Amino acid sequence: MESCPPSRGIRTQITNEAANNQGAMMWRAPEYGGDFVFFTVRDGRQLVVYRQVGSGDGPGSWAVIGTVDMPAATPYVWSPEYFIHNGRSYIFFQMNPTNDSSDMTQPSRIGMVGILPENAGLVDLTPANAPDRVRMDPEYFITAQGPFIYYNRYKPQTDTRPFIGEGVWRVDTQLGPPVASLQRR
Repeated sequence: MESCPPSRGIRTQITNEAANNQGAMMWRAPEYGGDFVFFTVRDGRQLVVYRQVGSGDGPGSWAVIGTVDMPAATPYVWSPEYFIHNGRSYIFFQMNPTNDSSDMTQPSRIGMVGILPENAGLVDLTPANAPDRVRMDPEYFITAQGPFIYYNRYKPQTDTRPFIGEGVWRVDTQLGPPVASLQRR
């Protein structure tokens, strides 16, 4: 199905829930035969993944194929992005305890989900024994060992001290090395 994205100048509404959807990104998902998928953050607290489904000769419509709620301790999603590794799509993001993306007083975490039912469970990439830190602006890079998520890390601001930068950190997604025959982007 080659109907999306639409031609220039044509505007088409593709979601219509009674919700605040933000942060959308669209790509061709290899796990769905190259069909277009996109995600959005619904009401700041939930990742929602959509897939374009066919309707004969027409452009098709969009259907929700997955939703992921955030943990109670870090219910807000910021900076979501996707990558494709070994023929599968993954969405990564920061999970925050507050809806203020600039709040440097509260520790945050890095999370990841796949878009297939069997890998759509939330994976907290922040080690259980990690210190309380603000983690921001996650980005990915696929190495010979597999995908890593890089992020800026800070000691949280307190009443007596401003936040303190600790540099760029990375975490292994544990998805394994690339398989050359499965890499498509």
